[in-house]
Amino acid sequence: MNPKDYIYVVETIEAVKGKTEELKIELLKLVPLSQSEEGCVFYDLHQDRNLPQRFLVLMCWETQEAYEKHNASDFINQFVEKFDNILYWNVVEDLFRKITL
Repeated sequence: MNPKDYIYVVETIEAVKGKTEELKIELLKLVPLSQSEEGCVFYDLHQDRNLPQRFLVLMCWETQEAYEKHNASDFINQFVEKFDNILYWNVVEDLFRKITL
């Protein structure tokens, strides 16, 4: 598969005030589950150096189908149901494609 056809995703997640460490612990649990999914090229979690309550997830999926399957997975749905507006209040997700000369 050609990497320029991959789905590159940049997701920022902001913790509810006072919930940064709890959110980090729960987000870290998603990393190995996501990395083991079929079609996952990479899935990495980062924490903002200046605003520690803000997290960045960089992920890459081989196909749109793999990305959609990830978003529909039980563990992602359970995370959202359990922690939305409890540990985090803002999520922004942007999709990119690789460009080359």
